[in-house]
Amino acid sequence: MFMSIKTQFYKLKEAGFLDHIFQALESSLTAPVQKYLSASERLSENHYKLEKKSSSESEVLADALNFIKNSINTNHPLFVNQLYSGAHPISWYAEFIVAALNTSMATYEIAPVGTLMEKEIVLQFADLLNMQLEGLMVPGGSYANMMGLHLARYQSDPKIKIKGYGAENKFKIFISDQAHYSYKKSMNIMGLGEDNIVIIKSDSRKKMDLQDLESQIQKCLSENNKPLAVGSTLGTTVYGALDPVEEIQKICSEYKIWHHVDAAWGAPLVVSGEFPEKLKHKFDSLTLDFHKSLGLTLCKSFVLTPHKELLLKANHGGGSAYLFHETENENYNTGSYAIQCGRKLDSFPVWLTWKLLGTDGFKDNYQKQRQLCLEAFDYLNTIERINCLHNPEFLNLCFQVEPKDPEQEKNQYQKDLRQKLVESNELFLNFSTENNKTFFRWSFANQSTSLKDFKKAIVIMLELDS
Repeated sequence: MFMSIKTQFYKLKEAGFLDHIFQALESSLTAPVQKYLSASERLSENHYKLEKKSSSESEVLADALNFIKNSINTNHPLFVNQLYSGAHPISWYAEFIVAALNTSMATYEIAPVGTLMEKEIVLQFADLLNMQLEGLMVPGGSYANMMGLHLARYQSDPKIKIKGYGAENKFKIFISDQAHYSYKKSMNIMGLGEDNIVIIKSDSRKKMDLQDLESQIQKCLSENNKPLAVGSTLGTTVYGALDPVEEIQKICSEYKIWHHVDAAWGAPLVVSGEFPEKLKHKFDSLTLDFHKSLGLTLCKSFVLTPHKELLLKANHGGGSAYLFHETENENYNTGSYAIQCGRKLDSFPVWLTWKLLGTDGFKDNYQKQRQLCLEAFDYLNTIERINCLHNPEFLNLCFQVEPKDPEQEKNQYQKDLRQKLVESNELFLNFSTENNKTFFRWSFANQSTSLKDFKKAIVIMLELDS
């Protein structure tokens, strides 16, 4: 039987949905980081079957509460597995509002406030960098990196938009061996091919090697290929290294190559004012994520470019007959600047959180996390069985734990220890493997974590092998 939205709303309200869900979310703040079960064990509980017959509100509420209870608790101070963590509660509230309003960002008339908020956030970045910028929100940092390459390709050869990619275009892009894997996906999706990625070696500090970059560009030109873009990184995924963007830009300018900066993880460096001087007029496109080290809900990503109207030229593809009408507000329509039509109103959670914290609040949070990373590094250097692999430059800390048994293979030991940690439900910490070395990577994205929590985690790790 059909019921209006209003009727359904009141039925769920009477069932206590909001009250019970908020109570469950409040309880999750002090719950374990997870309740580990294998996939087969969870499936055996039979909570996941959908049926032809409808269920009651109370049954659905029980399922919703079960979902909260059995999900990973990213709000726990020892959830440090990814480059994100639990979000600021103000962004939760914003997400509830966005979901309830359920509109799109394609035009001003369907998102009159959201479009203005998105433009204001872009203007804030333009002010921070003291340069003219255009930009929009996209669903994730990987998408933003692809958009950067997409803009580079359009600028290099606009005919491709209409005529398609021809054999005469032998595009190559240049990224370091520490760059994010999304570049491979982008080259695949764009039809440019993973084989046309040139991997530039990194130096001892895990930064892109400038000499190797220039050498590979010259090699590309000598082979009659087209250097399309260089992708530098502010905050690499594993080590948190910061590529020398100023020097890379000089090389890009000399050879007339697009320079995309992936600052998905390193976004607080821009917001805090620590890196803008090195970025001013020194990039062609920029990726920024608010859902990682800036502490918002997933996924809150921006792609920015100083090239006026390039987003529009590269992405406009029709729709004017039924959607993008000529009105006094047409300059505020964002759908023609994006690849997708339907775009979630992600600007509101970012705007509302920025409104609450202010730019200074983002800066203070970053400085706190940076200080915590340095203190944690100093602490690890006092632990006999732990070897730090680098001097942290940003918010990443990579280290190995020495096995108690010297005969035990060290790399396998890290993996076994990590699995014990997962099953202990006390610490969610990831590992990485590079150059035949497996090690733990602690990312300081979680703003609930203290030095006391960090020391507790190290004790947990060492005691699992006692």
